[in-house]
Amino acid sequence: MHAARRRAPTRLGAVGHLQRRSSILGMSLDQAHHILAWPTAELDPPRLAVQGQVRHVIMTIGTKATLDGTLGREAARERDRERLVKELAPRFSELWPAPPTRPPST
Repeated sequence: MHAARRRAPTRLGAVGHLQRRSSILGMSLDQAHHILAWPTAELDPPRLAVQGQVRHVIMTIGTKATLDGTLGREAARERDRERLVKELAPRFSELWPAPPTRPPST
């Protein structure tokens, strides 16, 4: 393949957490949720194996995120984001007021 046509490999650290989890699973999180909702007692062996693999990947990612603190930081960041938007919104409107509207020409 020509060097100019090669795409640079995507670093998993450069994408968001949801995209990273979807990439590791090879499916969307909605699909993973659907698979985990299957009634385990009624599954045939291949579907039971798929459900086990999805459960294993989700548990591994969750455990690593909990142990290294990224899960807590992400939750705190999400809580702080809402608070900061409410706090900063009035300041932005003071600094950058809306442009005056022109009356319609007749």
